[in-house]
Amino acid sequence: MFRQLYSTEHIREAERKAVAQGLSEETLMQRAADGALNFLLSNYGQKKRIVICCGQGNNGGDGYVLAKLLKKARFSVTVLHEKEKPQATTSLGQWAITQALKQKVECKPFNKETLMSADIIVDALAGIGLNTPLRSALTEIVGLINAANKPVVSLDLPSGLSANSGAVLGAAVKATHTITFIAYKPGLFTGAGVEYAGNVVLADLNLPQEILSHCIPAATLMDWNCAPRLPRRSRDAHKGLFGRVLVIGGNHGMGGSVLLAALAAYRSGAGLVSLATRKEHIAPMLSHMPEVMACSIEKESDIERLLLRAKVIVLGPGLGYDHWAQTLFQMALNANKPCVLDADGLNLLAACPNVLKKVTAPLVLTPHPREAARLLGMRTAEIQADRFAALSALIERYPATVVLKGAGTLIGEKGSSTRTLCAVGNPGMASGGMGDLLSGIIAALLAQGLPPETAASLGVCVHGHAGDLAARSGERGMVASDLLVPLRQLMN
Repeated sequence: MFRQLYSTEHIREAERKAVAQGLSEETLMQRAADGALNFLLSNYGQKKRIVICCGQGNNGGDGYVLAKLLKKARFSVTVLHEKEKPQATTSLGQWAITQALKQKVECKPFNKETLMSADIIVDALAGIGLNTPLRSALTEIVGLINAANKPVVSLDLPSGLSANSGAVLGAAVKATHTITFIAYKPGLFTGAGVEYAGNVVLADLNLPQEILSHCIPAATLMDWNCAPRLPRRSRDAHKGLFGRVLVIGGNHGMGGSVLLAALAAYRSGAGLVSLATRKEHIAPMLSHMPEVMACSIEKESDIERLLLRAKVIVLGPGLGYDHWAQTLFQMALNANKPCVLDADGLNLLAACPNVLKKVTAPLVLTPHPREAARLLGMRTAEIQADRFAALSALIERYPATVVLKGAGTLIGEKGSSTRTLCAVGNPGMASGGMGDLLSGIIAALLAQGLPPETAASLGVCVHGHAGDLAARSGERGMVASDLLVPLRQLMN
């Protein structure tokens, strides 16, 4: 089942709509605390010593009401607050403090000793309203929470994390679990949010689904369970039905890149795979996989026939930047065939973006953050600070389906309000050749007739899930070719 991700603005709008329909703000806060209580009872019922770190806003209010409920459930609970006495900047937050004090919850100024006495820490310092770096006092508290080596449950989202972008605003709590309220937020699943949010659980506060029906989601969250599937092949199928993929690249000393892309295209169901590369790579490629039709490209006429016959092109793995590379780059784009641009193909595009003006065939760009920065003339840190904004900028500048790779890969295309966030993959995939596999997978799906955005989304999802299966033997030391066996299984 698809999960929709909603921005802070839409969550606020949903809250206002719920209140307009007769629910009080106090009821919503009580329901948020109930959701957190149920999670704690189910997952940490034996850990009786709970310390809740409360800020001065409504997120802190959620923490105070949770403290009241935990006290009633006979947990040992202490609230740690920033000031000498419990304080709130909103009337709702002040109401929550009153609820905790009526229940005789122990409330004291923040101190390390009490924090370290906890079996579990609840983070209620700052919620989705945060859009500037944490104040220095809260930054110090966050540092102590992260250093405590205790299970941490964050309410709504880890304090210091941007709900919309997943960027860390100065400092952020590293949660073991995040109980997010009303709907999933995009920042929990991309960028730094993947590391800081931990396991994300939704407490929808029993609000009707239609309360967000008028809002356009920031993205649709996709994992392998909800990814589209390829149809069963007919018994009279032949290789011509599944397309010819042409992989172009592999300059001197870089033959492995194109071979990985070609292997992935075959393992993803392409009917035929041709490879245009330097002469020195032909023999080792044929000895490794004789099914790949590897061709030496020494002059322009060597590739003309290959371009004419190709249904889809992969352009860029190991391509380089010399005259040979630039010639193949121009010729491939001039062929006006569906094309997946990756690696050096993206870097050459960044140097001459106008080359796409005459291209009308579907294009898929697959940049990692540094390549995206080159394509936009920005710094990598700026891309990572707001990956959704970076994706939108890429789509605006380039007439293509864009796959912004990284933790929480994003996919989108011009003219579509839909953005897809693929929640698959693992740190073991941070090794050379993984992107080459992805370009081959997407090209094979295009060759089998999938529309560009579907091919990109399914390609990212199957690539990441294959990586997750391969990582069962351990993330460290995993290499790209480890994905080829599970890849074939998943494609079937």
